[in-house]
Amino acid sequence: MVFLLLSTVTHTNSITTLTFGPLSGSNGASYLGHTEQGFDIAATGGSWFEAHAFGNPTPSIFAGPIGSVGVSEITVTRSTPGAFSFSSVDLSTNTAGPSSYTFIGSLGGTTQYTTLGAIANINTFTTTASVLPSLYIDMLTIRLNPGSGTTSLNVDNIVVAAVPEPGTILLLGSGLVGLGYLRRRFKS
Repeated sequence: MVFLLLSTVTHTNSITTLTFGPLSGSNGASYLGHTEQGFDIAATGGSWFEAHAFGNPTPSIFAGPIGSVGVSEITVTRSTPGAFSFSSVDLSTNTAGPSSYTFIGSLGGTTQYTTLGAIANINTFTTTASVLPSLYIDMLTIRLNPGSGTTSLNVDNIVVAAVPEPGTILLLGSGLVGLGYLRRRFKS
Protein backbone atom coordinates (compact mmCIF):
# COMPACT_ATOMS: atom_id res chain seq x y z
CA MET A 1 0.00 0.00 0.00
CA VAL A 2 2.81 2.44 0.90
CA PHE A 3 4.63 1.60 -2.37
CA LEU A 4 1.46 2.36 -4.36
CA LEU A 5 1.07 5.69 -2.57
CA LEU A 6 4.69 6.73 -3.18
CA SER A 7 4.52 5.60 -6.79
CA THR A 8 1.43 7.75 -7.37
CA VAL A 9 2.95 10.83 -5.74
CA THR A 10 6.33 10.72 -7.50
CA HIS A 11 4.90 10.69 -11.02
CA THR A 12 2.85 13.89 -10.92
CA ASN A 13 5.13 15.87 -13.28
CA SER A 14 5.95 14.34 -16.64
CA ILE A 15 9.61 14.94 -17.57
CA THR A 16 10.05 15.33 -21.31
CA THR A 17 13.14 15.82 -23.46
CA LEU A 18 12.46 17.71 -26.67
CA THR A 19 15.00 16.12 -29.04
CA PHE A 20 13.95 17.63 -32.39
CA GLY A 21 13.54 14.00 -33.50
CA PRO A 22 10.41 14.70 -35.59
CA LEU A 23 12.34 17.01 -37.95
CA SER A 24 12.47 15.45 -41.40
CA GLY A 25 13.79 18.18 -43.69
CA SER A 26 17.23 18.19 -45.24
CA ASN A 27 20.34 19.48 -43.49
CA GLY A 28 20.16 23.28 -43.64
CA ALA A 29 16.39 23.42 -44.31
CA SER A 30 14.63 26.40 -42.76
CA TYR A 31 13.22 25.74 -39.31
CA LEU A 32 10.10 27.65 -38.28
CA GLY A 33 9.04 25.45 -35.38
CA HIS A 34 7.30 22.18 -34.58
CA THR A 35 5.24 20.33 -31.99
CA GLU A 36 6.79 17.52 -29.98
CA GLN A 37 5.45 15.51 -27.01
CA GLY A 38 2.82 18.10 -26.08
CA PHE A 39 5.09 21.14 -26.45
CA ASP A 40 5.37 23.76 -29.21
CA ILE A 41 8.78 25.11 -30.16
CA ALA A 42 8.68 28.28 -32.28
CA ALA A 43 11.45 30.21 -34.02
CA THR A 44 10.69 33.74 -32.81
CA GLY A 45 13.86 35.67 -33.66
CA GLY A 46 16.71 35.40 -36.13
CA SER A 47 17.01 32.61 -38.68
CA TRP A 48 16.89 28.94 -37.70
CA PHE A 49 17.77 25.81 -39.67
CA GLU A 50 17.56 22.04 -39.27
CA ALA A 51 20.87 20.33 -38.45
CA HIS A 52 20.94 16.71 -39.61
CA ALA A 53 24.76 16.49 -39.63
CA PHE A 54 25.32 17.68 -36.02
CA GLY A 55 23.36 17.02 -32.84
CA ASN A 56 23.36 15.26 -29.51
CA PRO A 57 22.36 12.99 -31.34
CA THR A 58 21.11 14.38 -34.65
CA PRO A 59 18.98 16.21 -35.48
CA SER A 60 19.25 19.54 -33.73
CA ILE A 61 18.57 23.10 -34.85
CA PHE A 62 21.05 25.88 -35.48
CA ALA A 63 20.95 29.66 -35.65
CA GLY A 64 22.41 30.95 -38.89
CA PRO A 65 22.76 31.28 -41.75
CA ILE A 66 26.22 29.77 -41.50
CA GLY A 67 28.73 32.57 -41.57
CA SER A 68 26.37 35.42 -40.66
CA VAL A 69 24.43 34.37 -37.56
CA GLY A 70 22.67 37.10 -35.59
CA VAL A 71 20.88 37.17 -32.25
CA SER A 72 18.43 34.29 -32.47
CA GLU A 73 15.52 33.18 -30.29
CA ILE A 74 13.14 30.26 -29.83
CA THR A 75 10.20 29.89 -27.46
CA VAL A 76 8.79 26.77 -25.83
CA THR A 77 5.16 26.54 -24.68
CA ARG A 78 2.76 23.69 -23.97
CA SER A 79 0.48 22.69 -26.85
CA THR A 80 -2.50 22.91 -24.50
CA PRO A 81 -2.34 25.82 -22.05
CA GLY A 82 -0.58 24.94 -18.83
CA ALA A 83 2.53 25.40 -16.77
CA PHE A 84 5.80 23.51 -16.92
CA SER A 85 9.29 23.67 -15.48
CA PHE A 86 12.56 23.90 -17.42
CA SER A 87 15.56 21.80 -16.34
CA SER A 88 18.24 22.06 -19.04
CA VAL A 89 19.17 22.41 -22.70
CA ASP A 90 22.18 21.32 -24.77
CA LEU A 91 24.01 24.22 -26.46
CA SER A 92 27.00 24.35 -28.81
CA THR A 93 29.03 26.95 -30.68
CA ASN A 94 31.58 26.46 -33.44
CA THR A 95 34.08 29.14 -32.37
CA ALA A 96 35.91 30.26 -29.27
CA GLY A 97 34.23 33.68 -29.50
CA PRO A 98 32.28 34.87 -26.47
CA SER A 99 28.87 33.52 -27.52
CA SER A 100 26.22 33.64 -24.80
CA TYR A 101 22.68 32.59 -23.95
CA THR A 102 19.73 34.14 -22.15
CA PHE A 103 16.93 32.04 -20.66
CA ILE A 104 13.70 33.90 -19.89
CA GLY A 105 10.93 32.10 -18.00
CA SER A 106 7.49 33.75 -18.03
CA LEU A 107 4.17 32.95 -16.41
CA GLY A 108 0.99 34.72 -17.50
CA GLY A 109 3.03 37.30 -19.42
CA THR A 110 5.16 38.22 -16.39
CA THR A 111 8.88 37.42 -16.38
CA GLN A 112 9.71 35.02 -13.54
CA TYR A 113 13.45 34.84 -14.18
CA THR A 114 16.20 35.81 -16.60
CA THR A 115 19.45 33.83 -16.67
CA LEU A 116 22.57 34.81 -18.64
CA GLY A 117 25.64 32.71 -19.35
CA ALA A 118 28.41 31.80 -21.79
CA ILE A 119 28.23 28.93 -24.25
CA ALA A 120 31.27 26.95 -23.20
CA ASN A 121 32.27 24.18 -25.60
CA ILE A 122 33.37 24.43 -29.21
CA ASN A 123 31.80 21.88 -31.60
CA THR A 124 30.57 19.84 -28.60
CA PHE A 125 27.24 20.10 -26.84
CA THR A 126 27.23 21.20 -23.22
CA THR A 127 24.20 20.59 -21.05
CA THR A 128 23.29 23.95 -19.57
CA ALA A 129 21.10 23.66 -16.48
CA SER A 130 18.37 26.03 -15.39
CA VAL A 131 19.10 27.86 -12.13
CA LEU A 132 15.40 27.49 -11.15
CA PRO A 133 14.36 24.01 -12.36
CA SER A 134 11.34 23.78 -10.03
CA LEU A 135 9.81 27.18 -10.87
CA TYR A 136 6.65 26.91 -12.97
CA ILE A 137 6.40 28.92 -16.18
CA ASP A 138 4.16 28.84 -19.25
CA MET A 139 6.71 30.16 -21.75
CA LEU A 140 10.46 29.65 -22.02
CA THR A 141 12.53 31.87 -24.29
CA ILE A 142 16.02 30.73 -25.27
CA ARG A 143 18.00 33.58 -26.84
CA LEU A 144 21.46 32.99 -28.33
CA ASN A 145 23.91 35.86 -28.81
CA PRO A 146 26.80 35.08 -31.20
CA GLY A 147 30.31 36.16 -30.35
CA SER A 148 32.83 37.56 -32.80
CA GLY A 149 33.53 35.08 -35.62
CA THR A 150 30.69 32.72 -34.67
CA THR A 151 29.23 31.07 -37.74
CA SER A 152 26.50 28.96 -36.05
CA LEU A 153 24.96 28.11 -32.68
CA ASN A 154 23.16 24.81 -32.03
CA VAL A 155 20.31 23.83 -29.67
CA ASP A 156 19.24 20.28 -28.76
CA ASN A 157 17.56 18.31 -25.93
CA ILE A 158 15.37 20.83 -24.10
CA VAL A 159 14.31 19.15 -20.84
CA VAL A 160 10.93 20.27 -19.46
CA ALA A 161 8.32 18.84 -17.07
CA ALA A 162 4.61 19.49 -17.53
CA VAL A 163 2.62 20.38 -14.44
CA PRO A 164 -0.52 18.24 -14.19
CA GLU A 165 -3.82 19.91 -15.03
CA PRO A 166 -6.08 20.78 -12.04
CA GLY A 167 -8.35 17.86 -12.99
CA THR A 168 -5.40 15.47 -12.79
CA ILE A 169 -4.44 16.83 -9.37
CA LEU A 170 -8.07 16.46 -8.20
CA LEU A 171 -8.12 12.88 -9.48
CA LEU A 172 -4.83 12.14 -7.71
CA GLY A 173 -6.20 13.64 -4.48
CA SER A 174 -9.37 11.56 -4.76
CA GLY A 175 -7.29 8.43 -5.25
CA LEU A 176 -5.19 9.20 -2.17
CA VAL A 177 -8.34 9.76 -0.09
CA GLY A 178 -9.69 6.41 -1.37
CA LEU A 179 -6.44 4.66 -0.45
CA GLY A 180 -6.61 6.16 3.02
CA TYR A 181 -10.19 4.93 3.42
CA LEU A 182 -9.25 1.40 2.29
CA ARG A 183 -6.26 1.32 4.62
CA ARG A 184 -8.42 2.38 7.53
CA ARG A 185 -11.08 -0.18 6.64
CA PHE A 186 -8.55 -3.04 6.42
CA LYS A 187 -7.04 -2.10 9.81
CA SER A 188 -10.42 -2.34 11.56
